[in-house]
Amino acid sequence: MIARFLERFDDWINPVTVKELRQAVRGRFVATILSLALLAQCIAIAAIILSGKVNTELFTTVPAGPAAFGVIFTVVFTACLFFVPLYVGVRMVAERSDTNVDLFFITTIKPRTIVFGKLLAVLALVTLIFSASLPFLVFSYVLRGVDLFAIGMLLVLAYLLIASQAVAALFVGCIPTSKPFKIILAFVLLGFSAMSQAPMLLAAAQMMNSGPSLLASSDFWKIMGIFVMSIGVIDALLLVLTIALITPLSANRALPVRITMSILWLVSLIPAALVVLTTPSARELLLVWTIAQCVLVSLVLMSAIGERDRWGPRVAKTIPANPFKRAFAFLFYSGGAGGTLWVIHFFILTIVAYAVIDAQAPVPTFNVPISATRDLIDGLLCVFGYAMTALLLRRTLLQRVPPRATWAIAMAVFILGAIIPPLIVLMISMDGADPGIYSFATIANPFPRQDMRGDPTRTFLLVAWVASMTFANFKWFTGQWRRFKPEGERPARISPDVSSGEVLSDERQPA
Repeated sequence: MIARFLERFDDWINPVTVKELRQAVRGRFVATILSLALLAQCIAIAAIILSGKVNTELFTTVPAGPAAFGVIFTVVFTACLFFVPLYVGVRMVAERSDTNVDLFFITTIKPRTIVFGKLLAVLALVTLIFSASLPFLVFSYVLRGVDLFAIGMLLVLAYLLIASQAVAALFVGCIPTSKPFKIILAFVLLGFSAMSQAPMLLAAAQMMNSGPSLLASSDFWKIMGIFVMSIGVIDALLLVLTIALITPLSANRALPVRITMSILWLVSLIPAALVVLTTPSARELLLVWTIAQCVLVSLVLMSAIGERDRWGPRVAKTIPANPFKRAFAFLFYSGGAGGTLWVIHFFILTIVAYAVIDAQAPVPTFNVPISATRDLIDGLLCVFGYAMTALLLRRTLLQRVPPRATWAIAMAVFILGAIIPPLIVLMISMDGADPGIYSFATIANPFPRQDMRGDPTRTFLLVAWVASMTFANFKWFTGQWRRFKPEGERPARISPDVSSGEVLSDERQPA
């Protein structure tokens, strides 16, 4: 019985986790970081003890526990926060290179197994470093002045933050781009790590001073809940995106991403709405949630306009034959038209949710916020207008541009329509631009002048622009819908003329 259980347990163990842990144990990087961290902690503890022996009143007047814990926690947290994501990201970039194609391009291991295997290995390494530092942290409790609850809570928060940075490093390592651009992204991730270090150390200092009184504070648990939920939502989204990036192009890569974003949209809306409806001072939280959702959905839009126009047999076999199920699946399958329609639905749902909750939220007695529904609508119209304009340019005038680069065309159009006109007006009117002319120049800018916000004329012009661009791409939408059929209902493809070198394939468009 036990032997059979051990055999099944051995089959359940992620092979990627075993591989990563074996290479980490045999390598020098992890051993070096662990040795240096322990050495720094030993030196810190020795210095504190020696200072206590020199000053005999130290342990009677001022307990040495907070100082010892602060030094040890800073060493451990800083080492893990900077070096663990660096280690994970470098390994992912190396395995995604052209010289190491055995794991990601030939193996039969599922992409989610690869990603979760690497994540489990990272969590095991962080646990190892924290476990090695645990005796020093316990020793700081012996020196008095430190609460056990605060120690445990800080370790949990640090563990979550380090794991979140590791997930971000995995995502950056999987992005299919050039090495210089990945280096830039690595420095951006390093900057985020540096920005998150100071607030964490500040929170550690405040928790050391507060002690057990934090348990009775409702604000503390609200902040903790929002922090943990935010990290969980971001990590879940990044994990799904990482799995999609290493999934073959012929697969339905958009399905898990859009399903996850739909679930996270609803999961994050419920607590945000409850907090806003019960706490008058937290009304701005709803606007933060709405802006965050609009930004995420806008990123999906920029990706959707560059997705495939056709589906291969692998994806076509899974398309439902029922017309109603097929219409619903069209929004979640890989494809430019389906992704764009999915974005439209969630743009509308987000604005409606904000307007309804904002109307029911209690008004605070001071600093009454003005409803931003019209501003959000105008901003989303600008984003959608630039996306549809870029799609039309790529289909008509810039046909040599690959579909996956449509977002770059949208960025160029945004610069030409939203940034350059106000700059030209300012350059022409050196002594001060006319407010009317400058306001007209910022019509296509999602962040216009204050006097243009809420202007019905601007909204009407944006609606006209979006409607015209959508109508110009109407054949693109309908053509993809007609081709979105199961494999048995699709028309037979004409055999290619080998002599002419023509090759017909449903996978000619990238995912």
